[in-house]
Amino acid sequence: MLLLLMNMVIPDQYFYLLGTLILGIFWLVIFLIRRDLRKQMLKISTIISLFGLTEHFWYYGKYWTPVWLFKLPYLNAGLEDFLLCFFYGGIAAALYEFVFKVHLRKNSKYKAAKREKIVFLTLLVALTTVYFCEYFLGIGIIFSTGWATVAGGLVLLFFRKDLLRPSIINFGLMLGVVCLSGKAQQDCSFPLCTRTSGI
Repeated sequence: MLLLLMNMVIPDQYFYLLGTLILGIFWLVIFLIRRDLRKQMLKISTIISLFGLTEHFWYYGKYWTPVWLFKLPYLNAGLEDFLLCFFYGGIAAALYEFVFKVHLRKNSKYKAAKREKIVFLTLLVALTTVYFCEYFLGIGIIFSTGWATVAGGLVLLFFRKDLLRPSIINFGLMLGVVCLSGKAQQDCSFPLCTRTSGI
């Protein structure tokens, strides 16, 4: 049985989905254990999942050329892109509260309408930063995205200075989750199988 597994050939189109589902395990653990965070996770996950479309417009061919198992028609994107963003969003929204067993409160001085404007402004600044960095400064798309994340985060921190410490810690926690899921994907894939591309 072990010899059979070691000689197994798994097609490339399964690797992206495998990595995404490994990340989904982290999402599911938080979701099942912290009932009080479920609504928040689902809301943020759903919103961030829409960024799966950025694969078509920004990343495909510039940063990488993934092979999808569930490719969407007429787009250089797949279901895996939306799942990846879905899981990233939910984990990022709840990881700090999950690890430290706390619940971050909304700032009561901002009404719902004003909070929506802050979120819109954050997204606008982030998207503008990506465009400016890539097309005016000639910075690669992955680094442009990184700077956009920083710019958007600074906008949020301008209005919510109380979130500075949780944000920095959450960044470190997310980095850990990404590294662990990436390592798990590598350990599950490469020792047991040979990629069809020969890489």
